[in-house]
Amino acid sequence: MNQATKLRYGISIGFILSILVLATYFDNQPKQDQNLCTGKPDGNVVILIDHSQSVTKTTHQAIQDRIVSIVSDDSKIKANDRVSLFLMTDDLEHLVAAVA
Repeated sequence: MNQATKLRYGISIGFILSILVLATYFDNQPKQDQNLCTGKPDGNVVILIDHSQSVTKTTHQAIQDRIVSIVSDDSKIKANDRVSLFLMTDDLEHLVAAVA
């Protein structure tokens, strides 16, 4: 076996070993569950919206802005906290499932 063949075998073995190491590394990374959490949540923030009466576009925008400010504020919601949003209504025929 000449020097060039040994070098090709060495490079091939090194390449295969690096693929195995990378596959093991990525396999050990935390996986997201159905709630998009990568582990057990540290806390739970619940946002309850009364949807029993219709609201104006201005009020709807204000609610949306307030929710965005709460969710984006690191002092209120920490990393790895679960955020659950529930809509409360008095019309049981038109219940809407919110993202939780």
